[in-house]
Amino acid sequence: MALYIAFQKSADSFIKQIVKALTGPYVHTDIVIKRNNTHTVYSTHMNSSFSVTTGDFSDLTHDFLMVAVSKEEFGKVVASCDACVKSRIPYNTQDMILSQIPLRNPVEQDLYSSESLFCAQAVVLILRSCLDPKRGLIESLAAVNSRTVSPSQLYECMAFVCASRNANQVLEQRLRSCVLHGFLD
Repeated sequence: MALYIAFQKSADSFIKQIVKALTGPYVHTDIVIKRNNTHTVYSTHMNSSFSVTTGDFSDLTHDFLMVAVSKEEFGKVVASCDACVKSRIPYNTQDMILSQIPLRNPVEQDLYSSESLFCAQAVVLILRSCLDPKRGLIESLAAVNSRTVSPSQLYECMAFVCASRNANQVLEQRLRSCVLHGFLD
């Protein structure tokens, strides 16, 4: 089993242009879950809460990393994402801004849970809490501060232990996103 992390490289808004200029090629991350031939995209965006979103993905706009998981880990990730959606976890603007300061030495204490999340922080915290601690990915994620990790830094951290995939490999022709929360059985 596998899940995918989508890394957006297109800067289609002013804030994303700033993120790209300050921190590198990636401006946003999503967790993409495939279940029953349907893809569910979990994410958090500025001025909204953690949610199930539609995904408009292509190789021109996104890069993907595959995270191989056990059935149990897959279930934990889905349950964790669903809980974030149900709880309407708000966007963490303060930590997102901290993640954009180039070459900073983060002195803020890392979090292992949070009442609010920005996109890369959500990926780090969800994977840390749901995957087997013996996985190489967990060791890589332990090296980043969830409060200050940018999407580009997260990609660099994960790329050493996760396989790269293109949009067709991930989406198998066309992405069909869940529009309603609770579509998963």
